Amino acid sequence: MPRQQSGYIWKVGGSWYGRWREDVLEESRVIRKQRSVKLADVSDRYRTKADVRPLLAEKLRPINEGRHGPRARCQSLISSRTSTCLSSKRTTSPLPLWATRKFGKST
Repeated sequence: MPRQQSGYIWKVGGSWYGRWREDVLEESRVIRKQRSVKLADVSDRYRTKADVRPLLAEKLRPINEGRHGPRARCQSLISSRTSTCLSSKRTTSPLPLWATRKFGKST
């Protein structure tokens, strides 16, 4: 199971921000990038880090569940290609070059 991220929360002026790391595909390689985003303005509803934590957790949910990023897309591509290969002799499209290098030969 992949490692779970909780992210980092900080306040600048009157706003709360969140930071986390995300895998992205650049030039046929998986690169880990740091992302940050404004979560909310400081208000009665969002006074402390604990109040803002659910907002960041919602942004991190797809990453922590493995439904986001190039690895998730690649797994869905591989599984759809395998089912296509099993159901017919001819495939509709070959694997992209990055997936071919990572997961084996294209037919």
